Amino acid sequence: MRIAIIITIAAFFAATVPATAQYSGFINSDGKNQIKESVFRHGRHTYVQYTIDGTPVTETMVEERLRAYEPSAMQLHIGQKDLTRGLLCGGAAILAAIGGAIQANQQRGSTGSVFTKAPVLFSVSIAGLIGEFVFLSKRNEHFSKAIEAYNARF
Repeated sequence: MRIAIIITIAAFFAATVPATAQYSGFINSDGKNQIKESVFRHGRHTYVQYTIDGTPVTETMVEERLRAYEPSAMQLHIGQKDLTRGLLCGGAAILAAIGGAIQANQQRGSTGSVFTKAPVLFSVSIAGLIGEFVFLSKRNEHFSKAIEAYNARF
């Protein structure tokens, strides 16, 4: 069990190492290439449409443009790190919950709830779920900041 925890912690810290940004070949400096975001509601669902110079584009095309400009690429990289950290926290939460269930199952004869039989592992599990929620909710903020950084040069 200690090895699984050490591997999870090592993978979490490995995700914080910065990687190089990917660059595409086109950067235009005329003021017509601003990325605009339009939000549409259709019933209970919300849709986002991106336009560049009045023409609708896909999210992949927007990401290519954002990766071509270094300040935007850095914001996307931070968002990617948050996604990785969120997924690692979620994985750690699942592993800790499984370990806590195994430990509580081994102490079946003793009194108390499953949370009192394995308090550390269940606490790590709850902390992992909270960390996953926080990191994954912060990821979308960085995409918006990348668009703002891209549009700031026009």
